[in-house]
Amino acid sequence: MLLPDESNLDIESHSLVEAQLNTGRYRWLDLVARRWAILLEDTLYSELRMMSVNQSRSVVWTRFEDLCDPSMERPIFIFETQQKGKALLLLDTDFVRSVTSSAGSEDQGEPLEELMKNQQKKILAMVRPFIRDFERSWTKIGEYPLELKRITTHPKRAQVMLPFERCLVFQVELKIGDLSTELTLGIPFSELHSRLSDFENCRVLPPESLDHYNENNEQELLQVMEVTRHSVSARLGTLDLSSVIGKLEAGQVLPIESDGQVTLEVNGIPCFQGSLGSSGSRYSVQVQNRIQDKSQSPLSQEGEFKTLEWSKS
Repeated sequence: MLLPDESNLDIESHSLVEAQLNTGRYRWLDLVARRWAILLEDTLYSELRMMSVNQSRSVVWTRFEDLCDPSMERPIFIFETQQKGKALLLLDTDFVRSVTSSAGSEDQGEPLEELMKNQQKKILAMVRPFIRDFERSWTKIGEYPLELKRITTHPKRAQVMLPFERCLVFQVELKIGDLSTELTLGIPFSELHSRLSDFENCRVLPPESLDHYNENNEQELLQVMEVTRHSVSARLGTLDLSSVIGKLEAGQVLPIESDGQVTLEVNGIPCFQGSLGSSGSRYSVQVQNRIQDKSQSPLSQEGEFKTLEWSKS
């Protein structure tokens, strides 16, 4: 809106869209990490009823010995990758305790190993959706399934790679109320290195939203159609009542003007044409063709358009 210069109105500017995307060395993997963070917000709420604000970090590589702190005991989930390698998911102990603790429970002194054993079913029900979200984050980029093999709390038991080997680190920060935690996933660098060169040659990144890639749109539409009621009617022809208005009587026979075609209407909209017949003991319509929508413009088309000739005088 344009305002005159002498206007004394206070104007506050607003930006419709604000986006800040940080990407590091591996922009395609950063896209996967951002998708993962977005999906985790939905999963935390739907599975655990936790409202969270998630943010992904840029994917980096590190030596395996720097991924697992040997002096820090924490829940470690060991997965087998597509190429039979090993990937590690690391969680914070405080986060696992907050998820597994009962309402009103103040017992936080249980050893971590005992907690993991006693609450194994609940913990696995939490972690599996996290990994499922990570796999979904690869949609239209590639496939990277992970299969859970075992769980441990001791870093030395999670020595699935040599200390000097490199791994790519996906990290998502979670803020759930007053709790700040993070999910760390380490994948062998050697497995993704061959794919990275193919990714980096592409100049256009796919959309951030995975709604663009819902592969079950058609199936979901059919399911909606199955539970939705529709009215289907067959129009045999038309009646001209202009000559008998006010003179209709019971038993009177009225002729139908028809071209021999039956029009099927779905929810009042003409959709198909066919011929009338019988199937078993019922009247039936055999569909022959679909009616093409050739609706006329609501604007009046009467009159001929004439080009105006401007006078030179």
